Amino acid sequence: AAPKKAPALELPLDGETQDLEAPRVRRRETSLPPDHEVLPMEVGPGVPADPEVTAQAIRAAFEATQKFPVKGREVFGRSRIDLPQEGDADYERARQAQEAAEEVIRAAESLLQEQRAVDERIAQVYASEKSTGEDE
Repeated sequence: AAPKKAPALELPLDGETQDLEAPRVRRRETSLPPDHEVLPMEVGPGVPADPEVTAQAIRAAFEATQKFPVKGREVFGRSRIDLPQEGDADYERARQAQEAAEEVIRAAESLLQEQRAVDERIAQVYASEKSTGEDE
């Protein structure tokens, strides 16, 4: 026979034990930034989709794949460890992602250089004001 479990103890909450409870974490209603546009949800789950809107979405998806094709052969059965080989569609996607990442890095470095130049200029202005203030 299986051993019986002891009943759980229920302690009455008084002024001292209420302080021992974990404080509740206040969370925002959404993780979106406050200025994010939230579109009204007109269609809920279980409501049939409008066939015309669905057809437009499918056409737009096909047009996007024709405008921006990913060239290469699809590879099935490759493990997660194996790297994509040149000519595979995954290789082309990775190359495109790498180019996009390099573009973002170049833009970030450019902004950092501009910010450093502005910071140096501000420091020069403050230094010149300080030296002219001491001369008077």
